[in-house]
Amino acid sequence: MDRVYHDRRMLKWLPFDALPEQHGYLKAVYDAFDLMTKPALLPDQIEYLNYRIEEAFHTQESITLTVFDSGHLKTVQGTIIGVNKDAQLLMVGAEKVPFDDIIELT
Repeated sequence: MDRVYHDRRMLKWLPFDALPEQHGYLKAVYDAFDLMTKPALLPDQIEYLNYRIEEAFHTQESITLTVFDSGHLKTVQGTIIGVNKDAQLLMVGAEKVPFDDIIELT
């Protein structure tokens, strides 16, 4: 009879978290697993984002942006109150979002 191995993933390392001096190190390891690389956008996706941003700015509709921030994706909701082309920033409510960090607009 064949036995199937079921990996416990990180559960097998949890007993080491009981040692106070290793807690910080293990936290850094766990956090590193959650980091992701910035998704690359195709030129037509960038063009569509630019079109939707301009349309949302002129109509003052409420939008939801998916933004890449330090290895994580976050969402920003609100209306676009300004576009700073010199600084490459989009002002959504009280937040300033760099153009290059925008991944998706809904």
